Amino acid sequence: MAEYNLFDHQKDLLRTMVAAYRRGCGPDFMSMSNSMFTGIVLIAKNGLREQIECDTSDLAALDKEGLIQLTTFNSGAISPRALRVVDDNFASSENSSWAKPSIGNLTQNIYGQ
Repeated sequence: MAEYNLFDHQKDLLRTMVAAYRRGCGPDFMSMSNSMFTGIVLIAKNGLREQIECDTSDLAALDKEGLIQLTTFNSGAISPRALRVVDDNFASSENSSWAKPSIGNLTQNIYGQ
């Protein structure tokens, strides 16, 4: 995969979702739509919620790239891959720091040192 096929606002959406996850929300989310809000809700273990505005086409684009997993029409979860992609600022998989481990890391993993 060369580049992620996402618009800037979809990348910003994923960054916001990952930030909420790192603040204590779980990876699972529910989609909501009413007269005042259209988007997703992530729920933290302490009961607090974070609402993020988006539409279903944004979620579908993130799902297509494997960054979230839609489990039903109105729910899903952030994938572990999303954390790496956000950390790499959406670098292509070929240019990703996660895709190019250093020789030191490789020998450490091989020799266990």
